[in-house]
Amino acid sequence: MKLKETPIYETVLRILKEIPPTRESDKKLIWRVWTELGLVTHDYHSQCNYITEDGFLEASNTGSITRARRKAQELNSDLQPTDPKVRKARGLKEATKGTFIYFEGARTGSFL
Repeated sequence: MKLKETPIYETVLRILKEIPPTRESDKKLIWRVWTELGLVTHDYHSQCNYITEDGFLEASNTGSITRARRKAQELNSDLQPTDPKVRKARGLKEATKGTFIYFEGARTGSFL
């Protein structure tokens, strides 16, 4: 199986522009990227889509796809999610990045 030679960012950006539901869900975006890269197979008999082990092992890292989505949405405000719940959840996650929680037990050597 040969992957298409398109940078992930360009693929993600195009998908976000063409398929708005992928702006709300990283799972939908990841599946769509893998589909476009030719890794997802459709079985017409059972009407199921699946990815083989070889396809999965060749697939783009899910972290790379979500990083590309974050960057694309950062640079293109029109690609932001429209669902207020998703916007709020992502906003909270961004706001708490770099926040560290220290436990009293850590100083005494005891653990939770």
